[in-house]
Amino acid sequence: MYQKTLDTDLEKGYVKSVTFSDTTPNRVWYLPHHPVTNPNKPGKVRRVSNAATTFKGNSMNSNLLTGPDLLNNLVGLLLRFREKPVAITADIEAMFKQVGIMETDQPSMRFPWPTERSIKQFQYTRLIFGARCSPTTAIFVLQKTANDFSPNQAVKDLVYNIFYMDDFVHSFETFQKAKDNTALLKKTLSKGGTAVLAWVKSTDKLNVYVSNRVREIQDNSSSDSWYHISGKNNPADHVSRGIDPDELPKLWLTPPSFLFEPKDSWNTILSAEKINVTKIQQPVKAIIDVERFSKWTKLLKATAQVFRFLDINKTKQKRALNCTDIEKSRNRLSKASQQTFFGTSICLLNQKKSFPTKNKLLQLSPFLQDIFLRDDDRTKRSTLCYNTKHPIILNAKEFITRLFLIKCHEICMHFGTEYIKNYVQQNFYVFGLRDALRSITYRCFDCRRFKGQGLQPAMADLPDIRFPRDQSPVVFANVGIDYNVPFTVIQRKKEEKAYMCLFNCLVTRAAHMEVTEDLTTTTFMTAIRRFIARRGQPRLSTNPQT
Repeated sequence: MYQKTLDTDLEKGYVKSVTFSDTTPNRVWYLPHHPVTNPNKPGKVRRVSNAATTFKGNSMNSNLLTGPDLLNNLVGLLLRFREKPVAITADIEAMFKQVGIMETDQPSMRFPWPTERSIKQFQYTRLIFGARCSPTTAIFVLQKTANDFSPNQAVKDLVYNIFYMDDFVHSFETFQKAKDNTALLKKTLSKGGTAVLAWVKSTDKLNVYVSNRVREIQDNSSSDSWYHISGKNNPADHVSRGIDPDELPKLWLTPPSFLFEPKDSWNTILSAEKINVTKIQQPVKAIIDVERFSKWTKLLKATAQVFRFLDINKTKQKRALNCTDIEKSRNRLSKASQQTFFGTSICLLNQKKSFPTKNKLLQLSPFLQDIFLRDDDRTKRSTLCYNTKHPIILNAKEFITRLFLIKCHEICMHFGTEYIKNYVQQNFYVFGLRDALRSITYRCFDCRRFKGQGLQPAMADLPDIRFPRDQSPVVFANVGIDYNVPFTVIQRKKEEKAYMCLFNCLVTRAAHMEVTEDLTTTTFMTAIRRFIARRGQPRLSTNPQT
């Protein structure tokens, strides 16, 4: 199989056989080579030369320049590929091998080929895989072909802006425009000696195109005015199905015989069948997968960057991200959120139809303005701003809206639900807002950390003095004594400071209080005497922290 790669290149003139006598001093370099296979393409082998192999500190690639980067931006190509309804992809057959090498440089690309009896040598006449300069050289030749042979500027722009190496990926407004441009492009590349392998139409989009055309035919005509003719009687089928050349002039130039008969008799030959065709609208996948984002700010900036990039591609003027881009992105995300939950309702409003009985919007007065679905609140005569009087309607279950509510929770410094609710309702009416904010607060790590209770240590066992020693405990047998803070009393029509001496029974928790004038020892002893006179002498007096 590896031998076949050499035979094919020899047959096409990509390599040629040379002898050891066909040498030019200081111009000969031998390249090692090896086979490369692709598991996705079984049975196909490619011969790749290793131009980076060194010999005595020297290699072929070390003597070549890479050249400028002529590759188009891949992201831009993919975005333009999704922009129009008719998609086209193409591939240039053996692009590197379409570019010839000057004969004076060909000896620098020789390679040995062992056989059963000897070792033969060959040299490349075309660009090789593995050389440092090959990608830039191939793209340069492709663009040079466009400069020399393009019939108009449009085809030249396709070559310069749409090709990614040998791959053509683009989309057009209509099927006819795609067909015309690809034909001109194929003709241009063929003039330059470049072979186009294949043009492939997008199957899904082609089905959409055909289905919509059938629907258009049925809407603009009646089934009574057109019929189906069998392939046997249809001259157009003879060329596609094959026919003897001698019969072609007769069948092609002469109409079917039934056309010479009265029109009433055609019904036995022609037939009409009514086909119900539903118009297909190909769903467009979102450029940005919003569910990949966990932060509203990151989603907002990413959306702004994408649309700024699209704007730069359209206007060809580079600029930095600004506040206008951020505001437009915020509006786009709000609109996308509305379309997710209220798309059907928006269509009904556009068609001026009533909502179903279970529609949530019936409790509001919705209307469309500034591309948004808004609520016609009763505060229109107030001096509030327009967004407050006519808030944008959202649903808290939608992913974009939830990211926005999380951001509002952070802006409001993790305050309570009602505070954040008032902040959001300045510009939005959100279904399920209260429950969503409670869920966000519950899942918020900072809120749980701030509101969490610390570890409460277990209390020690009560001391013995807190328990009675017999079945009938005596109140105030064991007491604890303490003073409370000072308070003011009126004595002799004069306000004076006084203190409360508290005697607490350690068993029953009963309390006895004595008023003292100060904190001196004499006053304290007087308070104890009054307590003993009233309650009896305690067995133990202390002031433990129990």
